[in-house]
Amino acid sequence: MTPAVAAHDEDEPPGVTMAGLPDRPSVALDPLLDAAAACFVRHGIARTRVPDIAAEMGVSRVTVYRQAGGIEQILGLLIARDLQRLLDMIPSIDGKEDGPALVVRILSGLVSEARSHPVLQKVLRDEPAVIGPLLATELPEIIDRAGAVLSPVLDLLASEGQIAHRDGRVLSGWLVRIGISLILAPVEDAESFLAEILRPALEKSPGSA
Repeated sequence: MTPAVAAHDEDEPPGVTMAGLPDRPSVALDPLLDAAAACFVRHGIARTRVPDIAAEMGVSRVTVYRQAGGIEQILGLLIARDLQRLLDMIPSIDGKEDGPALVVRILSGLVSEARSHPVLQKVLRDEPAVIGPLLATELPEIIDRAGAVLSPVLDLLASEGQIAHRDGRVLSGWLVRIGISLILAPVEDAESFLAEILRPALEKSPGSA
């Protein structure tokens, strides 16, 4: 991926209004995205500039622009990469764990991993104003991308009789929305909280096929 270099005013705070997340970036961009993450943690998203990332990498700012674009594009690439990494952690289904318990464990694990992300920790702690615009522009796509991974898992569990039969896309969207709320407003015991609200919806009714 080599986006065109656009005009950029380094004195203007970067906007967080991506028009849709990019596809999973090439692993060749990992050094740049790792450097960007380090700068976002150190300076905050609003204060990070392309020269900061270039200095972190030991390259020129022109190299950064040519490889990934400006701060807004780099942030989008970082979110896309780390969201996919998060979804890659969803375990395979081996049939050894109760279906509703497995869904609860998957979702609570994803929430825990997301909350441990250093950039997200920095934003939640020091730049909460960034969250609103980001969710306003990216939440539908985050739900769609996560749903594309979660819904086949849910459909498989339903087909094996592990959970109640429900529309996998609808259920996955519900789970993602609940997960995001727990990332932004955590509870003391996420797994117990999720079990309390999810098991009634996931468990098969007695006598159902």
